[in-house]
Amino acid sequence: RIRCVERARRQRRRVARHMQIAHELNPHSADVLMHVALVRANLGETKAGISLASEAVNLNPLYPDWYLYMQSTIYMLAGDYDQALSSGLGVAQQFLELPAWLAVAAAMKGDQDTASRMGALFQTRIQKAWKGEHPATKRDAVEWFISVNRWLEGRERELTMNGLTKSGLL
Repeated sequence: RIRCVERARRQRRRVARHMQIAHELNPHSADVLMHVALVRANLGETKAGISLASEAVNLNPLYPDWYLYMQSTIYMLAGDYDQALSSGLGVAQQFLELPAWLAVAAAMKGDQDTASRMGALFQTRIQKAWKGEHPATKRDAVEWFISVNRWLEGRERELTMNGLTKSGLL
C-alpha cells in the first residue's frame, strides 16, 4: 500500500511538471491552456484551472464543444455547481463522462431531478459504449468513472464521491 501511494505521488508530480512544460512552451495555445486547466483542477488547483480555462476561451472565442465539457468539470471540482451545469448541460449528450460530472454537480446543488436525469444519461451512454461479455452494470459505470478520474485527491475526491452518492450513482 505504501509503495502504491508513493508511486501515485510521483506520478502526480510528473503530470504537474508535464503540464507546466506544455504551458511554458505553448502559452498562447487555447487548446493547451484548456488541457492544462483541467489537469490543474484535477490536481486540486481549481482556481488556477478556472483562470486558465477562462484564458483559453478568451483566446479562442469560437471554441469547440469539448471546451464546455472541460470547463464544466473544472467548475464542478471548484464547487461552482451552477456554472458547471450551465457550461455542460447543452453538450452532455456528446461526452461519455460529462453526464456523471453533471449528476454530481446537480446533486451537490440539491437539484435531484437534474441529478437523476444526468445519472440516467450517464448509464445509457456507458451501456452503449461498453465492450465485453456482459452488459455494463451501474457499478461498472461508476468504477470506470472513478478509474478515469484517478488523479482526484483530498477535497475534490471527497466532493466527487459525495456527489456520486447523493446523485444515486454510487
